[in-house]
Amino acid sequence: MPDMKMVEVRPEQVDELAALAKPIWTDHFTPIIGAEQTAYMIEKFQSAPAMRAQMEHDGYHYYFFLYDGQKAGYTGIRRDGDSLFLSKIYVEKSFRRRGLASLGIAFMEDLCRREGLRKIWLTVNKNNDGSIACYRARGFVTAYPLVTDIGNGFVMDDYVMEKWISPRTLLYVDTCLRPHSRTRELADAFLKAYQKAHPKDTLDIVRLAEADVHCVRGEELEHREALKREGKVDAPEFAEARRFAAADGIVIAAPMWELSFPAMLKAYIETVSVPGVTFRYGEGDTGCAGCCKASRLLYLTTRGGIYTKAAASLELGEKELKALSQFFGIPGFDCLFVEGTDLLPKEEVAARMDQAKSMAAQLAKAW
Repeated sequence: MPDMKMVEVRPEQVDELAALAKPIWTDHFTPIIGAEQTAYMIEKFQSAPAMRAQMEHDGYHYYFFLYDGQKAGYTGIRRDGDSLFLSKIYVEKSFRRRGLASLGIAFMEDLCRREGLRKIWLTVNKNNDGSIACYRARGFVTAYPLVTDIGNGFVMDDYVMEKWISPRTLLYVDTCLRPHSRTRELADAFLKAYQKAHPKDTLDIVRLAEADVHCVRGEELEHREALKREGKVDAPEFAEARRFAAADGIVIAAPMWELSFPAMLKAYIETVSVPGVTFRYGEGDTGCAGCCKASRLLYLTTRGGIYTKAAASLELGEKELKALSQFFGIPGFDCLFVEGTDLLPKEEVAARMDQAKSMAAQLAKAW
């Protein structure tokens, strides 16, 4: 049996780390992003000064992979709130497929459990097929795309992938008001598959037809505004906002009504929109930044008409919820819909529903 282990990089070993990183990066990334961007990124992120600064100022920890005493690769991690950011994990070509990546991931999972960190997340180039497959084989799922300007005319065109270590809370907001709702059928298909794939997770359900959610006005509005001004975000009046902000993932099921969604969902959104809970002022291009923990929001809907062709500009529900997702700081947004349910023959509607429910079940497994 080969002797495989990880050894933390000491400050005096950073030059050695950079010397190991450069040929690995050059070999791996030149075919993906080109020689010019590869060289730029090595200097910016993988050079000795860059990695020394990351260790001294940004909380990074680097480790060598040793294979029978030989330095075969390296990994870099840092704590990010209640998560662990996997910044880098690279193995020299001749040592790949020998279990070093699995050793690294197992080490990180154990670290998360010991320190109470809830998930591991990383970024990976969208065209880095081999690494994406490697991460998926080790339980990571794609959360959302991310494009980052890194200067000099270059961008990192990535996917954010994540692996949850501790159980999650999935908030399900049910805005299906009719007894035999097609939208609820779609949601049920997703939730059934989700609970089967993630049996330890908690499903927190808000049924708006039964909840005390309404348009706020008059004295109630004045009272809520006074609480906000006083910073009393722990008041009972803001319980739904705290519930929304604390969820690890959010699913909203709502049919299309009048080009958007039922007014009850709008009232719910106004209820959970509380500064200091779901967003805060004073940051970002809009002067606001989201505070919600969720990394993904899924919108499930059915539409009586056809809104993906000439009438696409008239569809407002998906557009509004996607914008609100960004406003609340939830970077990943997905929408799964069935349309034409009031126009098409029953047989075609049934076929479309079956297809969408199958897609919902597949999506749930990767959430």
